[in-house]
Amino acid sequence: MRNILPLLLLVASACSSLHTDITVKSRKFADIDLRAVQTYQWSESSAHVVDTTGTWSGDDTAVQALVREAVNRELQALGLVEVAAGGALRVECDVVATRAQAEAAQGHVPDPVDDPIVTEGSLLVEIFHTSTNALVWRGSARSTARQVFPLETTRVRIDLAVHEMFESLQP
Repeated sequence: MRNILPLLLLVASACSSLHTDITVKSRKFADIDLRAVQTYQWSESSAHVVDTTGTWSGDDTAVQALVREAVNRELQALGLVEVAAGGALRVECDVVATRAQAEAAQGHVPDPVDDPIVTEGSLLVEIFHTSTNALVWRGSARSTARQVFPLETTRVRIDLAVHEMFESLQP
């Protein structure tokens, strides 16, 4: 038992240090009762998440799968059910590569100038009300790390970032 404690402390410190370079922000744009909407669907535009910044991973396919897994886990923990079509909410995600792309994303609903959520290199997750196309919620994670991490480390980093993003949606 005495030999396990140092190992647990090492793992805990490694996990927390994986997250120290990540800044997470989120903002609700509409008051919505998630229990009432019940379903969500993924936007077709989120089928190909591309990280040209190298912020999250060198493998775009991995980023796409990891982000979807993490977001699905968080939404399902909130009681929502994923459907292929006809969902009350639509989820979009991307890695913002350029300032122009950040400005285009802000075209939906601009961020305050003094506290932007969408910046270059951000992992961006947005939730829209399907019937009105209104932005309901936006979450973003920005990392200052400029290295390609191993896949399992990338998974942990994305899971931590997405989980922190979705804390603002907890009832």
